[in-house]
Amino acid sequence: CSSDLAVGFSSLFAGDGHTCGLTSDHSAWCWGQNWDGRLGDGTTSSKSTPVAVAGGQTFTKLALGAHSCGLTSDALAWCWGGNWSGQLGDGTTINKSAPVAVAGGRTFTNLTGAGSHTCGIASGGAAWCWGGNTSGQLGDGTTINKYSPVQIGTSSWTSVSIEGNFSAALRTDG
Repeated sequence: CSSDLAVGFSSLFAGDGHTCGLTSDHSAWCWGQNWDGRLGDGTTSSKSTPVAVAGGQTFTKLALGAHSCGLTSDALAWCWGGNWSGQLGDGTTINKSAPVAVAGGRTFTNLTGAGSHTCGIASGGAAWCWGGNTSGQLGDGTTINKYSPVQIGTSSWTSVSIEGNFSAALRTDG
């Protein structure tokens, strides 16, 4: 970022056509392509410099794909941007240009997003995924898109990683 901006970042996250950063006070700022609201500033206009994500939430981690998600300081997941496959997890397929809470009110320890789906590890170790599932990437045994989080198996998980049309997770037993 240019030195004339008053925004300093403690961490950066890259997505599909956009970038977001967290400041030391845990506010989220994004820039880049925004045709579907993935910058979270309440608009669909692309930005070449960082803009604050609307809503006033404070985030500890961000996860970006063709959409954006974040874990708040109280471990709740919020998402914004493209939602054609339900990747925002709010029970709809409507794009959102500002953060919306992921359905279910679960707390998460980790969150990851890519392409058209999102997965997270909930407090307690359960894995949950939502969004595009045409290749079975949500791991629920179907190829049906899920607009709200679905639990994956009954195992306890330590991490999940996703990319494009696949997902991988590590169980606590290795």
